[in-house]
Amino acid sequence: MTDISGFDDIKKLVDTFYEHLQRDERLGHIFNDVMELSWDEHLPVMYKFWTTVLFSEPAYKGNPRVVHENVQSMLRSASGSGIQRQDFERWLELFHGTVAELFVGPIADRAKYTSAQIASNLMFALAVP
Repeated sequence: MTDISGFDDIKKLVDTFYEHLQRDERLGHIFNDVMELSWDEHLPVMYKFWTTVLFSEPAYKGNPRVVHENVQSMLRSASGSGIQRQDFERWLELFHGTVAELFVGPIADRAKYTSAQIASNLMFALAVP
């Protein structure tokens, strides 16, 4: 196994991760049913996001906090409750597992570390108990 080294690896990571996520019992319905994501639109945004995060390339333009606040509102409207701590924990479990399945090295480690920091910051911003 090798480390994450560029766009092709980011694409492989993101595509594989979201394949796992779409089939996940806890999170799949959020992305497929509640958010009704267009995967053709969402995946390229995630390629840009992780390229910016891992390689400091100015590819992503957006605000993850605002995006997740909108998701929080959609979930509350659909189910009466928003994003739960267990949702973030499952997201991290799937993401870290996907990274470990595909890559090894300092950039892969940074992806896992940074994803945990992002999740923590979003839970704080969204006041997730």
